[in-house]
Amino acid sequence: MESNHYAKTTGVGVTLSPAIAPQPLALSPCQHIGGKGGRCQMFIADPNSTLCAHHVRKQMKTRRLQNEAAANELLDNVGDLTSARCVNAFLGNLVKQLTHKRITRRDAVAFAYISQLLLNSVSALDRERESEEDRDDDETSSRLLSMFHKRDNEDNHATSDGRACR
Repeated sequence: MESNHYAKTTGVGVTLSPAIAPQPLALSPCQHIGGKGGRCQMFIADPNSTLCAHHVRKQMKTRRLQNEAAANELLDNVGDLTSARCVNAFLGNLVKQLTHKRITRRDAVAFAYISQLLLNSVSALDRERESEEDRDDDETSSRLLSMFHKRDNEDNHATSDGRACR
């Protein structure tokens, strides 16, 4: 029996260059090593990854849970960050997270900068409130003074009228 070998053609006068031709997906095994030391038998899904789709999802879930735990510890006993005391508590939690290496140095620097901005805005808001209170006090004082002046003027008219009546 003779086998027939046919050459595949792409069309008349059309040739595929190696750059255009689709590259076959290299099937590499997953690099995850289990608790007993065995390697995962699945293949990687993404050529830029070393893990299969299952272990990539598992790794992402673990990272998300770690990030949520770090965020909860950062915001523990902090409040709404509208006072210097709250921002100071946040900075204390930030130092703890950084020393335990639960957050990156880059994130810690960003959080510290944001905290500095919050402290500046808190002090500016305090100054604004104080100036409003001073204005309110000035307005109240001027109202009281005008009431006293008005009463004094009424008393002066009453006494002048009273002298005429006697």
